[in-house]
Amino acid sequence: MGWTVPLCPDQARDLGSSLPRPVYASLFESIGRNDLQQRLLPFLNEICGVDSLHFFILSDGRPDIACGLSLDGKGSAQDLAQTYMRRSLWRGDRDMNEGSSLDCEQPTLYRLEARQAPTSELRDFYHSQKLIERLMVCGKTPMGVVGFSIMRSAPRDLTSKDHLSGMNLAFSEIFPIVSKHLEMVSQSRRLVESLTSLALIEQNLSVTEVGLSQREIQVAARFLYGLSASCIASDLGIGTETIHTHRKRLYGRLGIGCHHELLLWYLRQYVGGAGNLATAS
Repeated sequence: MGWTVPLCPDQARDLGSSLPRPVYASLFESIGRNDLQQRLLPFLNEICGVDSLHFFILSDGRPDIACGLSLDGKGSAQDLAQTYMRRSLWRGDRDMNEGSSLDCEQPTLYRLEARQAPTSELRDFYHSQKLIERLMVCGKTPMGVVGFSIMRSAPRDLTSKDHLSGMNLAFSEIFPIVSKHLEMVSQSRRLVESLTSLALIEQNLSVTEVGLSQREIQVAARFLYGLSASCIASDLGIGTETIHTHRKRLYGRLGIGCHHELLLWYLRQYVGGAGNLATAS
């Protein structure tokens, strides 16, 4: 059977910490890095049993799966996520849809027994993967609803009061770490997008408070994109000396003196500026 349990971070803090200090320190220093899941998996396997672990961001019931990792170190977690998304199984996933609608900051634990999944497609999917259960924690954060899910193939009693209290405590401590990790990963993705798409760079420059002219935006965007002055001149159909003139005026308006400072200025606008710079859709 399945069940839903709101986690109680305040109560968990009153009970102390379930994460040994070295484990907590290891997880904390891995926030934003690729090895967070590798460090988290053994601990989760000890308290509730894990075959695979996924981190995701939810939007209208649709998960954007940021990363997945299997306990055996193989690619089965990624294959699982790709199949789940390719077949749009999230559409019939009741817990996933309920999780995306959370309107309070208190994270919630969802347990789904695979044989009682709400659709035959989900039941067949989990059966084909020899999985019997999913545990999922979702919570509302400033960036939206985020969460992590645990897939299990071996039975384990999770219904005792002591076990539920232990999971409540552990997941309440783990969720903020996962949430911050996803925030940093998402910001990193947006940052990469903002430097590798000429259209996005131009769009971002158009909403800065400096109020650059259209030509200044075109020239600055192409320098940020990595084009040389001669390539920019050819692309815009104007002379190279004109490009140099626009660059000199641009640097003067921004109070900078070189390309490196232009890049730093752009990144400051993106990270700490208006907060409404464009991202890829």
